[in-house]
Amino acid sequence: MNGFAPRDYRADLRAMCEPVRVVVGHDDAAFYPDQFGPVFEELAPHASVDMVRGGGHLELVAAPQVHAAVVSWLRELPDRRSTRACS
Repeated sequence: MNGFAPRDYRADLRAMCEPVRVVVGHDDAAFYPDQFGPVFEELAPHASVDMVRGGGHLELVAAPQVHAAVVSWLRELPDRRSTRACS
């Protein structure tokens, strides 16, 4: 990716092979929150997208439910020492 304006985000998303978790605020004014699910479903179906109700763009950083969800997801990831990296 190339900062906030990737030239071809679709190719970037298709190329991702590592586990991906996307957390977006329902009230995010900086992005289009309702578009994350469909875009990732099409281009990176192995990704999980979570919508936080009532969350804005910056509020996600401090939201306790986001922290708990990310920690839980990280704990569920397979041991990277026993898996192959992206090819």
